[in-house]
Amino acid sequence: MTSRKVDSVGSGAALLPLLHLAGMPTWEMPHLTSLNRLPPRATLIPYPSAGDALQRPREESPWFHLLNGVWDFKIFGRPEQVTHAAVAQGAWSPIAVPGDWTVQGYGRPHYTNVQMP
Repeated sequence: MTSRKVDSVGSGAALLPLLHLAGMPTWEMPHLTSLNRLPPRATLIPYPSAGDALQRPREESPWFHLLNGVWDFKIFGRPEQVTHAAVAQGAWSPIAVPGDWTVQGYGRPHYTNVQMP
């Protein structure tokens, strides 16, 4: 008899955190980061016809252009500094795309001791 009481008290104690969360609004649950969300994807590639879309790889679409490579890059302090004269003036540096420009020597990296979702 006492073991049953201990078991029921133990299982009840294990459910207390879940019962507490059941009454909380979802915006107050910091561990909840993907409610009703589909996995991210970027697969929309246009084709001339539905048959081409079903049979051909994406690289064969006439409108597919891969953006990977080395790009010219220049960082400006404020949007107002981006003028036609500043763009034409040059002094652009190469940057690898895809890539993080803060890791490639531009701007300041953002460090934090809080894990971002």
